[in-house]
Amino acid sequence: MAAITIDQLEPVVQERLDAYEVGFKMMLDDGSAQFNGSVFYYDYKDKQLLTKRAIPIFKTAFTLGNMDKSEVKGIEFDLFWLATDGLTISAAVGWLDTEITDGQGFNQAGESLDFEGSELPFASTVQANLTAKYEWEISVGYEMFVAMDMSYIGDFNTDFEGKGNETLQVSLLEGTPVEVNIPPQPYRYDSRFTQDSYTLVNVRVGIVNFEENWQIYAWVKNVGDEYYNNSIVKNAEMIASYAGMTRTFGVTFEYSYF
Repeated sequence: MAAITIDQLEPVVQERLDAYEVGFKMMLDDGSAQFNGSVFYYDYKDKQLLTKRAIPIFKTAFTLGNMDKSEVKGIEFDLFWLATDGLTISAAVGWLDTEITDGQGFNQAGESLDFEGSELPFASTVQANLTAKYEWEISVGYEMFVAMDMSYIGDFNTDFEGKGNETLQVSLLEGTPVEVNIPPQPYRYDSRFTQDSYTLVNVRVGIVNFEENWQIYAWVKNVGDEYYNNSIVKNAEMIASYAGMTRTFGVTFEYSYF
């Protein structure tokens, strides 16, 4: 990370995580399927997150900082199933509830806020994926396959959401004329830092030669040409959205020497 002042490079406190998890594993359908699940709770202290800090002249700039207390609660399930000869299906779904329980700092707009109750940035509440692959023999030593994978990402925020409707007073005095004084101002969460939910679908069709250790397949990624953002950040006086990959397609040849 580029720094404007030495203050941005000050070391942060080491974060602490107390993790608790309980789960199960079970075989189904006479052993052709495995179903797993878990419930977990993560208790963070001094979690390290990208935030901002007050600096002279520019008022605020990005830096690595600590959030006093935060927690993550979640549930996960996954299934692996040999449905028929040649057909394999796997699926997983997860639910997350993230929350900052104690902490103050700056959001991307440089506003000083109380973050109690805010979700952690880039933490989608629901995520799920499904993969299906069908293989069949077309000749001695040769197999053909068709595969599809789909992933769903629920909506998430890329910035902190402040508590209340007013920012906090900021005063940093380092001698005239490089003092920083930011008075309280009206605050409202900027919804432009929220990425809506999206679904991505990829497909592959190919041939495998097990005796000669090679395979060739055609593929299409993001079949539906879904538009989504990997990240949304405040950059100087603009908000920059970094779009994910659009629909792409190609042919891949793989060969293994071992």
